[in-house]
Amino acid sequence: MRQDERATGAHTHMQHIARTMGRLREARGLTIAELARRADMDPSHLGKVLRGERNLQADEYLNLCYVLGAKNDLFVPTDVAKRLAELNMRTMDGRLRL
Repeated sequence: MRQDERATGAHTHMQHIARTMGRLREARGLTIAELARRADMDPSHLGKVLRGERNLQADEYLNLCYVLGAKNDLFVPTDVAKRLAELNMRTMDGRLRL
């Protein structure tokens, strides 16, 4: 996979995370301002994150997961989860685990 393909994939994953967080925020009946307050974030920055204009820092991501009551696997796209599961079935040298 080329560098630009990886960057596109990473961008797509961030968009998936942003959409999922936006849906959870709405389902919980939280405004962006209230979610930002609970997650100790700037509301303007959070709005940009949810619109896909900015990326999240790891601590912001974890705070939002906690506030939204969401497990980490909810934010992993199905195709990525499948690839990770396949990788976990192999040892570091590529052999299938027994």
